[in-house]
Amino acid sequence: MEDQSTVFLLLPAFNERDALPSLIRSAETVMGTLPVRSEIVVVDDGSTDGTAEAASTAGGSVKVEVIRHERNMGLGAALRTGFAHILPSSNPDDVIVIMDADGTHDPKIAPSMLKAISQGYDVAIASRFAPGGTVAGVSPLRRLLSRIAAFTGKALAGIPGVRDYSSGYRAYRAATLKKAWRRAGGNLPSTASFAATTEILLKLGAVGAKVTEVPLQLRYDLKQGASKMKLVRTCLAYLGIYMTNTRFSR
Repeated sequence: MEDQSTVFLLLPAFNERDALPSLIRSAETVMGTLPVRSEIVVVDDGSTDGTAEAASTAGGSVKVEVIRHERNMGLGAALRTGFAHILPSSNPDDVIVIMDADGTHDPKIAPSMLKAISQGYDVAIASRFAPGGTVAGVSPLRRLLSRIAAFTGKALAGIPGVRDYSSGYRAYRAATLKKAWRRAGGNLPSTASFAATTEILLKLGAVGAKVTEVPLQLRYDLKQGASKMKLVRTCLAYLGIYMTNTRFSR
């Protein structure tokens, strides 16, 4: 990464008033160590608990911009809004880091992903299944579903370097993400569901993105509030994404 580049931390959030302030402060501490400009973009996806206000007042050393949806539209829609805000004016060497806003992703992992981008990778995934990855506080059912999603991704998509197809904690090279975004006519991701993370990865694979993984210590035991994921609906959405975006469907 070059000194004139910018790291954008994109945080899609729905009813995360309690978790966001501490996450933003932790992220600022990490981003303050980087030799590049940093910005935080929060997309408040129709929260009803004061998430936008909490995010707006939490920033200090790093610029925090909040974009609001009037109603809850889903993770994919929040990511699409974030991309539409960041990508048109981004520089090729900029990096977009996306992480969950609920406290389960540690900002301290981000520098290792940024290092991978500086070494020539287009996508760096914080992976539960990379050597050294761990999971805490996740139910056996969700662990099983994550494993099934990983197996399905490997079988149907087979993107080199990828074990974890559903992790939402990633770093993207702006130039490569913009290429996929433009190819999709700005409709990336097209799904509004949690399967959006997989769709983005598959479409990046289609434009030749070079992907690597770093170990993720997923701390679901630190999550504040109830999960927003509907498991059956999400599993069906993942299947639909694979059927329409992989070689299996051609």
